[in-house]
Amino acid sequence: MKKISMALVSFFFMCGLYAQEPVEWAFFTKKLNDGAYEIHLAATIDKGWFICSQFSSKHGLAPTEIKISETGNAKLSGRFDEIGVLQKRKIADNNARLQVFENQVEFVQKASVPDLQKGNVKGTISFVASDGVHTLPGKTVKFTLVLN
Repeated sequence: MKKISMALVSFFFMCGLYAQEPVEWAFFTKKLNDGAYEIHLAATIDKGWFICSQFSSKHGLAPTEIKISETGNAKLSGRFDEIGVLQKRKIADNNARLQVFENQVEFVQKASVPDLQKGNVKGTISFVASDGVHTLPGKTVKFTLVLN
């Protein structure tokens, strides 16, 4: 009976851990001038949790990855810049060095659209959230932004 009780407690603890959503995303655009925009992928991260930079080492936790699947009439310039306080962490398990963001981070890229046209940008952002002890399974979130 004691083993069954411990198994149930462990099961409910793990279910609670994986039910957590420590990262909330907001997707929006800012118009800079006629035909010029900024695309913003903004993460709000719960206290004690972090996600990796796009440029973090692939040894350890997976870096955040942004994939654009469709741009319509929009032309993207370069890569997504990271706006936030970048911190360095070391994972004891495999001695990996990570570049991470806590609290919040915005991934920002410039885009342009020809005059009098609309552009749609569709894509996904994949990330792994961790508190240093527990690491949640990787998650991918879809986004669609209209530039007009």
